[in-house]
Amino acid sequence: SGTDFIPLSIIGKSAKPHCFRGHQLKLTYYDQKKAWSDTATFKKWWGDFLKHVKRRTNKPVLLILDNCGPHCGKAAEFMID
Repeated sequence: SGTDFIPLSIIGKSAKPHCFRGHQLKLTYYDQKKAWSDTATFKKWWGDFLKHVKRRTNKPVLLILDNCGPHCGKAAEFMID
């Protein structure tokens, strides 16, 4: 129906940002040395995405990605479930 949304995700440099201390996060935070979406970060996000989807449905789900390096080619071979 298009009414379910995955939680917002942010990539930052700090493993434990000061601004999040003492707050209940309603988003997923990933730390990466340069705050980029690299293959390792994308794999973590992909795992979280699959958990979210599998808890809600067993029907096919459409996910549209751009051709950013971590999203395509050999880096994305792990995505086949």
